[in-house]
Amino acid sequence: MRGEDAKMNAADAQGWTALHVACSSGGGGGDADDGDAAAAAAARERLAIVRELLDAGADPTARHSAGFSPLHLACMHGAHEIAKELLKPPTATRPKCGPGLTRHRTAHGLSPLMLALQMAPNSGVAAELTRVATEASSSSSASSSSSRGDGGGGVCGGGHGSYYASLDAEAKEDARMLKWTAIRAKIKDKVRSIHWFPYDRVRVVNADP
Repeated sequence: MRGEDAKMNAADAQGWTALHVACSSGGGGGDADDGDAAAAAAARERLAIVRELLDAGADPTARHSAGFSPLHLACMHGAHEIAKELLKPPTATRPKCGPGLTRHRTAHGLSPLMLALQMAPNSGVAAELTRVATEASSSSSASSSSSRGDGGGGVCGGGHGSYYASLDAEAKEDARMLKWTAIRAKIKDKVRSIHWFPYDRVRVVNADP
C-alpha cells in the first residue's frame, strides 16, 4: 500500500479506511504508565500504525457514512496520543493534519471536542483539543499583526490569527453547549409533571385539574 494513495485511502461500503480502523481500535492513547502493561503495549502499537499510515499518505480528513473522521474516533475512544499525532502541524508528508481537523463535524453536528467530553472525559483528549486551539490562537495573534493575509487559508505559517481564534471560539462554544445539555438532562430527571404531581400521592387516576 505504501506510495499508492488510492489503496492507502481505500474505503469499505460504509466509508471506513485503514486510518479510521487504527484510530478506533480501543483507547489508552499509548501511555506506558497506565497501570496495564498489555494495554499500554497495544496502545503503543496502534500509535505506531497510525504514524506509519499518515507518513504513507493516509488521509486524516476522510469521513465514513456518519461523517466521522479519524480524529472523531480517536476522541471517542480516549486515544490521547493518537489525537496528538493527528493534530500535529502539517508537513510535506502529512499536509492534511493539524488543528483544522478540530473543525470537522459528524452528520449530527458533533465536533471532536464534543465527542471527547461525552465519551472519554477523563482521557485527556478534550484538554489536548482545547490546548491546540488556544495555543494556536495566542501564538498566531502576534504574527497576524505583522503579516496580513492567510496565504490561501492553510494552517501553516503566519497571519492566521483569525483562523485559529475561530478554532478557539468553536471549542469554547462546544464545551459550553455540552455543559448546558448536561444540566438540562439532570433537571429533566428530577422534575415531575405539574399536571400529575398533586394527584400522585392519593393515586387519583385520570384527574383533570
